[in-house]
Amino acid sequence: ELTSVPYILHQALCSTVFFGETRVFSEATLSRYIWPSPITSSNKKDRKKVLKKAMETLTINMCWKCAYSAGQWTLTRPSVMSL
Repeated sequence: ELTSVPYILHQALCSTVFFGETRVFSEATLSRYIWPSPITSSNKKDRKKVLKKAMETLTINMCWKCAYSAGQWTLTRPSVMSL
């Protein structure tokens, strides 16, 4: 379900991105955090839509900064003080 995707992603990212840190992730890497099966031509478009919506939720509800460019996401985890 779409509503659980941002929370799964948040949990995975919190284990690799420290408070206040910025990291760049490929779409493929982020997809592996959510879906165990590989990206195929038939599911790529749908996964990209779900991932974009999850990033919007991370930004609005969880205070992450998310920016997309050329197949990669630049993600900044909020610092402790901004929470």
